[in-house]
Amino acid sequence: MSNREIDARVSAFVSELETLIRTAALEAVQAALGGASAAKQSSLTAAAAKPAAPKASGASSSAPKVAPSPSTQASVPAVKRVKKGTRRSAEDVAAAARTIKAHLAAHPGQGVEAIAKALGVPSKDLALPITNLLGARSIRKEGEKRGTRYFLTGASEGKAPLAPQGGKK
Repeated sequence: MSNREIDARVSAFVSELETLIRTAALEAVQAALGGASAAKQSSLTAAAAKPAAPKASGASSSAPKVAPSPSTQASVPAVKRVKKGTRRSAEDVAAAARTIKAHLAAHPGQGVEAIAKALGVPSKDLALPITNLLGARSIRKEGEKRGTRYFLTGASEGKAPLAPQGGKK
């Protein structure tokens, strides 16, 4: 392989890598500002506007494949992220609770960490909506501490509510 072919491959790789980094940075900034859909659209136009580097003949691209982000894979709307030191409105907490219920309908028995990972938010942002859902008896929990798993209650699933268990009086 000649130096010219090596230089062409390295140049193509660097160009593709630069485009991926620029796209990821744009998406991160847009997501931080609250315009995730605008970020994807602007990244697509930025990638389309930049001409691709010419490939050497017979060379295959060695650029890594980028997996789709969790937010594009999720069938439920994303939970609004919370900035440190800010309060969420009641509507934001209720929307997060609806999202958690929708996720638990599709994936019963998951813990907070699994739910947070699937929704793409920190687990601490789910504490208040889950507490509200437990208080409203929309969901129930099994287990303790890190072993806690959440399920929709019978009323939430469209069934009759669970009969109260004979507990402490």
